[in-house]
Amino acid sequence: MDITTLHPGIAAETTRLIRSNPRSIFCRGIFIPACELGDDEIPWTNVDPECCFAAIDRDELLGVAGTIFNEDALELFLLEAKRGPRFVEIAERLLHSVRDLAVQRGVTTLKLTPRQPISSAFDMMDDDWIDLLFAMGYYNEIIIGAEMRLDLEGYRIPENIAQREEALAGQGVTVRPCAVDDIAALEEFYERAPYVGTWPQLVRDVIEQVDVTYVMLALKDDVVIAYSTFFARTIETALPEYGPVLIDPDWRRRGLSSVLMARSLMQIVELDRAAQVQLSCYPSKFPVYPRQGFRFTRKYLLHATAEL
Repeated sequence: MDITTLHPGIAAETTRLIRSNPRSIFCRGIFIPACELGDDEIPWTNVDPECCFAAIDRDELLGVAGTIFNEDALELFLLEAKRGPRFVEIAERLLHSVRDLAVQRGVTTLKLTPRQPISSAFDMMDDDWIDLLFAMGYYNEIIIGAEMRLDLEGYRIPENIAQREEALAGQGVTVRPCAVDDIAALEEFYERAPYVGTWPQLVRDVIEQVDVTYVMLALKDDVVIAYSTFFARTIETALPEYGPVLIDPDWRRRGLSSVLMARSLMQIVELDRAAQVQLSCYPSKFPVYPRQGFRFTRKYLLHATAEL
């Protein structure tokens, strides 16, 4: 087996290798099977071939590692190896090549930071990868994302949240499913929102490809002040994915988030869409959702560093 730098003809093989990962990947804010990744979701463009490595044996691609220099660190944004009896050998060789590159360039910090739109390729249940990464020193500054699920059988809006909704109504706030006539107001909301990222396009896709009522709005005098949505990548078969949620900064900490969630969950129940709902979140929300009945189903390694 040889470790070489990237060459132009390897991109298609890299895509196939990543899609062969038997687990799910955290991409665009949701967990999806690796085999469903689109070409535009595999971050293998505009890279420096001298900073990327391929493990090849008899013309077969066995593994890849993609890195990029960022200030005083070498970021490892893509890492995959063929599963099987040689997995550890392949992965270790790639990780050692990354470490050697860092030493050559005088860098002392390695960062495991998947490149958007992928946020993580490392399922915490994937012992092959996690054990190896920890053994190679990637255990500092760890950030973990999680998938959670909630059973919807018998779901009703909790009394305390109903009271919050009533209080908001007293301030002139209405929470209801989006309608076609609301789309212009929703677009205007994006223009003044402090952060939207890829969320507007995700919501547009839900509206155009699924149903406008899969978006829940909070309005004050016909002006959108918050929204939430639920969707599924394979809408007819996968569990509904709750989120994202975006709230006008002037209306935060008033209970809108919990009201939007409750109304969205009731919408799923009333549409008879599914018996469960799932969501993906970062550590800041780990204490929040279990109090609302969600249980952890998956945890993913999103970020870690190793010091040389």
